[in-house]
Amino acid sequence: MLKQTNPYQIFNILPSPCLVLLPDAPEFTVADCNPAFTTVTGLSQTIVSGKGISAIIANSGAGSDIFTALNLALKQKSATRVNAFPGESDWGYKRFFDINITPLLSDNGNLYCLLLSLTDVTEAIAMKQQAAMDARELKQAAQLMSQVQEMASFGNWRWDVAQNKVTWSDALYHIYGLDKTSFKATFEGYRDLLHPDDRDRITAKIGEALQLQKDITFEERIIRPGGEIRYLQSWGRVQTDENGMPTAMIGACLDITDRKIAEATLNSERQLRVANIEQQNKQLSEIAWMQSHVIRAPLARVMGLIEVYRSCDGDNCEQGELINQISDSVWELDGIIREIVSRAERA
Repeated sequence: MLKQTNPYQIFNILPSPCLVLLPDAPEFTVADCNPAFTTVTGLSQTIVSGKGISAIIANSGAGSDIFTALNLALKQKSATRVNAFPGESDWGYKRFFDINITPLLSDNGNLYCLLLSLTDVTEAIAMKQQAAMDARELKQAAQLMSQVQEMASFGNWRWDVAQNKVTWSDALYHIYGLDKTSFKATFEGYRDLLHPDDRDRITAKIGEALQLQKDITFEERIIRPGGEIRYLQSWGRVQTDENGMPTAMIGACLDITDRKIAEATLNSERQLRVANIEQQNKQLSEIAWMQSHVIRAPLARVMGLIEVYRSCDGDNCEQGELINQISDSVWELDGIIREIVSRAERA
C-alpha cells in the first residue's frame, strides 16, 4: 500500500490516464485528473473535478462493473481491476481500457482516496479478436476442406519418416473404412492394408522415391476391414532437410473404384458387342453359303437342261431365242450368287 502523500505529485507524473476519487460512496467524487487523462478523454480538470464517477463514465454496462470494483476496493482496502472497459463515445474514438483501482492509505491505515488508472488495451483486444477470427476462419476452412475431400473421395496424408508417424485426413480414414480413434496410422499399418498382389510393388516404389527423392504416381488396391477392395490413384512427394536427407513424404489419394468398375463394365459390354457381331457375321456367312448352294443346285440343273436342249435338232427360232434369254439370265444370277459368296467369305 502507498503511504499518504500528495496525490497531485503521484498522478501528474504517471503516463497512464488517472483520476483521484474521494471514498464517498456511492458518488466517488472526482478530486482531480492528470494531464494524460485529459489527453485521452478530452475532459479537463475543470470539467471533471467535483463530479461523481458516474458522470464521467456513463456506460451503463461497464459502469456497474466499475462501481462493484470501487466498492470492493473501498471495503477491502486492496487493489481491484475491471478488464476491457469501452471508452465513452464522446471521448472522440472507440477505445478499450483496463481499469485499475488502487486505494491510497494514510500512515494509520485509513483510506483517504482511490487512484483510478486507465491502461489502453485497444490494440491487444483487436489482435485477440483478429486471432479469434482467423482461428474461426481456419477451422471453417478445415471443415470445408474435409467436406470437399469426403464428397470427392479425396484424402491427403503425411509420413514422418524418422518418427514413422503417419497423419491422415478425415476423408482418407473414410476411404479406408477405418475409425481414426482406434487405428493408429504407421507405414507398416498402411502396408498391411494393401492388396497382397500390390504390396511389394508399392513398397519398392516408395523406397525408390525416398532414395532418388522424386515424386511418384501410382495406382494401388486396398482392402477395407470388411474385405471390400478399393482402387486408389495416389501421389507422393519427398521432403528433405537442409542436408538433402529425406525427412517426410506428403501425398494424396483419390478413390477411383467407381471409375474402375465403370471401365470394367464398359470393356465387358464392348467385348460382348464384338462377340455378338462376330457371331452375326458367322451366321451371315453360313447363311450365304447355304443360300448359294441351295440356289445354285437348281440353277445347275437348269443350265444342264438348256445345254441338252441346245444339242437337240430343231429349227424353232422362237424357242431358241427364248432359251438364249433364259441362259443369259441364269448365268447372270450365278455370277451374282458367286459375288455374294465371295463377299461373305471376306467379311
